Amino acid sequence: MGLKLKELAEALKSAVSRPFTVRYPATPSPPPESYRGRPEFQDKCMGCGACAEVCPSKAITVSDDADTRTIEVSYGRCIGCGQCASSCPVEGIKLTTQYTVFAGPEGEPRNSVKRALVRCTECGAVITTFDHLRWLTEKLGNLSFSNLTLLATIQAISAGVKPEEVQGGPIRPVCPKCRRKLVLSEHGWRAKY
Repeated sequence: MGLKLKELAEALKSAVSRPFTVRYPATPSPPPESYRGRPEFQDKCMGCGACAEVCPSKAITVSDDADTRTIEVSYGRCIGCGQCASSCPVEGIKLTTQYTVFAGPEGEPRNSVKRALVRCTECGAVITTFDHLRWLTEKLGNLSFSNLTLLATIQAISAGVKPEEVQGGPIRPVCPKCRRKLVLSEHGWRAKY
């Protein structure tokens, strides 16, 4: 009988006391610091696309329009592995501690960043983004003077324009294929392809 009274007292006590669980979703439970939540692009992102190359679930896509490169992460496909954040050379994508992702009638949630593209002045092929070229020139220092595209970027930065807007002369942004043709033609050789 004494055991039953103890159980009854415990039941009454738990009926009037607050529950031990968190009142989710009214008050979300804080995740641990090491939690790998959804990735978000930062202002530092230069649009190189390294995150899309290493994403195992192909949640990050790179698409090039006429003048802009769009890098987009689809939260519905993201598995939270953190490869994108670890492969970014400038910490342009960070993993947040947010774990709730709601899909509305407009589709699955996405996060994207847009960067200005630099195209070859000869054939129009995409070279990379202007921010990526700027980062390369800063990283290489004096060695960037050995590459015409990076040299055109240095000129553009000093003039305050995009590299393909730099006028005149042999210093202009060209893709590797066109650079080979230009160098061969300047030396009097004919490119086979």
